[in-house]
Amino acid sequence: MSKAKPNPHCPVPRCKTKTPHMDDPTVQGLFAEFSDPERTALWTMTAIGEVLNSMAADLAAGRNFALILRLRQVEELYVRALYAMFIADDGELAHILSDEYPNSFSEMYRKVNEVVLEGRGPLEVEYPGLNSGAFTAMDTINQGAHASFSAMMMVIGFARYPEHLEPYTSGRYFNHVETYYRNLKQVRDMFATDADKATVLKALVNMSRPASVLFKKEEPQAKAEEGKGFY
Repeated sequence: MSKAKPNPHCPVPRCKTKTPHMDDPTVQGLFAEFSDPERTALWTMTAIGEVLNSMAADLAAGRNFALILRLRQVEELYVRALYAMFIADDGELAHILSDEYPNSFSEMYRKVNEVVLEGRGPLEVEYPGLNSGAFTAMDTINQGAHASFSAMMMVIGFARYPEHLEPYTSGRYFNHVETYYRNLKQVRDMFATDADKATVLKALVNMSRPASVLFKKEEPQAKAEEGKGFY
């Protein structure tokens, strides 16, 4: 099978654009804003803060379906920002900002998991289901984003078994997302002092390590704690 020819207008494989993305005035405007990592961190932490406040209000009002619909938004905001700031070159960033296919969140997450999270990211780890089978957090947040029947069934489950809302009602999920906010604030503050990307990335990798790694907690308890999820 012959390989597809590279697109002379874009470095991203499978992109079918007929012209360079930067020929588009909209992409030019987006690039002017989001090629600056300090502003990318600022706008992303602001967006995550607004979504988190809205989710907290939905939870307090019992709007559990609305809560589930936003689970992917928080993760995608964070992952895309890290990818844009630390992984994408100018050509790939222009492609991402164009919204042209392919623009896979899953692929960006895998790279961020490798570069920033050192392979410890929880979204594609399989966990056993309550009664049978297995699931990943990525499956769950995608179902919510698509407002699927599975997402509706999840909310029905909350009504029948309120204890399953514990990650949210206990504040554990919100503490998890607040970590993203704090990390982005630190990243933004470092860029504001003209720190270079390599230095900021090194600090972010360290901030993203779980306590079991930072304090060298021994296996297997460390692994058990790393595997705890929020979905």
